[in-house]
Amino acid sequence: MRLLATAAATVLTLPVLISPALLHSAWAADIAASSKLDAVTVYRSGARVSRTLTQEIDAGSHTLVIKDLPAQAILGSIRVEGSSDGELQIGAVDAKRVSFLSSDAAAQDSARKALEVELEKLTDAMDQLRAEIETKQAQKTFVTNLTGLPQQPPAAPRNGGAANHDWSKLLDLIGNSMSDIQADIIKTRIAMRELGRKIEDVKKKLAQRAPKKQRRTEVRVSVEAGGKLNADLVIKYQVGNASWRPHYDARLETGSTDKAAGLLLTRRATIQQYTSEVWKDVTLVLSTSRPSGKSSAPTLSPMTVDFRRPAPKPTAAYRRGKSKKVYGQIAAPMALEQDQAPARGLAANIRVKKVAAEIGGRLEQTTFQASFTVPGRVTVTNTGEAKRVKLDDQRIKPKLHVRTVPRRDTNAYLYAGLEMPQTAPYLAGPVSLFRDGGFVGMGHLPNLAPGAEHELGFGSDPSVVVKYHILGEKRGETGLISSSATDQRNFKIEIANQHAQPIDIVLIDQMPVSLNEDITVDLLGPAVPTKRNYQDKRGLLAWKFALKTGKKRVVNFGYTISWPADKKISFGYRH
Repeated sequence: MRLLATAAATVLTLPVLISPALLHSAWAADIAASSKLDAVTVYRSGARVSRTLTQEIDAGSHTLVIKDLPAQAILGSIRVEGSSDGELQIGAVDAKRVSFLSSDAAAQDSARKALEVELEKLTDAMDQLRAEIETKQAQKTFVTNLTGLPQQPPAAPRNGGAANHDWSKLLDLIGNSMSDIQADIIKTRIAMRELGRKIEDVKKKLAQRAPKKQRRTEVRVSVEAGGKLNADLVIKYQVGNASWRPHYDARLETGSTDKAAGLLLTRRATIQQYTSEVWKDVTLVLSTSRPSGKSSAPTLSPMTVDFRRPAPKPTAAYRRGKSKKVYGQIAAPMALEQDQAPARGLAANIRVKKVAAEIGGRLEQTTFQASFTVPGRVTVTNTGEAKRVKLDDQRIKPKLHVRTVPRRDTNAYLYAGLEMPQTAPYLAGPVSLFRDGGFVGMGHLPNLAPGAEHELGFGSDPSVVVKYHILGEKRGETGLISSSATDQRNFKIEIANQHAQPIDIVLIDQMPVSLNEDITVDLLGPAVPTKRNYQDKRGLLAWKFALKTGKKRVVNFGYTISWPADKKISFGYRH
């Protein structure tokens, strides 16, 4: 029997037939149930987590209480489904946030009590040392007072005898006593300092072992069993603070005279999550969909155009600022627009990481999304530490060519033209580039649909030598009556192929683009470009040709700029 129910913060959904007894189940017994993580589907932003539980249920109405969902679980996303070996109906499903002491609070309790006892003993010892200091200070005061005796007037002798005071002995006694007392005070203070450190250490340990509260999500599922049965339930919920991003390896083998070039494109993924639970030994699925993104297209409002109207002249009362009524009539709509403008702007912009072979994931593709099931059971910590997995390999036959832009850089660069495989779409991400087994750098793949064409650069090609020469720059004036100024420039480009096999060349250069009808730009030969406005960029010129082994190609071209002699021109670049 398959069952399904939904939980929301305050809304309850009853998707199956509910008996009257279940609706009046105020006397139903609460059954504490524990679930365990089983599967996680990670989206580009967020994740869907599945927990399973097996519970023995007696006949009658009950409420399953499940408290081990994380606090980040989105209440409205909680779903409960499952099966049983008997007649079982699922009723209301409710969820709320709860706080309780952490599971290790009891284990920490005995350690805390021992620390508290130790702290009491240390505090008592500190009080005893303070008392000793006070006693020594009193003795010091008494001895200090004795030093004033020699300054007192001599006392009258008793029985007519002469007074005899041995002050030297008294002073020796005072000095020795003062020295002993001061040494005892210093010793006691050292003991107090050491004892204070121990007290602080114990206090820190107590603070670390203080019982901590945890916030979790509690799910209460009302069920009615027709008899004693075993139920297997699945709780599914969405969480944020989780994501995955793609990255790729592109390994190019350039081939030889008897071996065609080949490219291995490996799709990888980096998963990160910061929820309050570790995804331990779960079935992991990576989905290309974005459940938190926008679900519908934006709405356009009618746009109008009209002649500008003159601004109304301010009234005298408004100018003087004496009429609060007039000011309020004008200022209130302005304030309303200022308050609403950020909300409209926000609504319009919401956008809700080898010797042994690596095992790839299993791809499941539908019309609107693709999912990769990572092989085996996977653990993803909740510290944000990147978990990297391999998804799939695709072998592609590349079309190689060398591209050079000698006006900026006389190096030639090897490019591989790709037609993307008819599999899952390739999401934008970095790509590590390898050529003939060596790492050559990093690139980037944009979002590419199956069958789309794209080019990847694989570093400079030293076997193609490029030289760039400026043959001349000539400036002057033409015409007898209405003279004009001219600027002529000529270039020579030499390209030599030192490969053991022919190679296709794409040479790119440029000529100025006039932004004024009084300025004319004429292309000079003899080399005619294969493509003008290359890649739909005005002024870019491209020469495409195949160059055989050991051969050289020379491209000569130039341009002339003409404009009225009484004006000056300037050059600029537009991106």
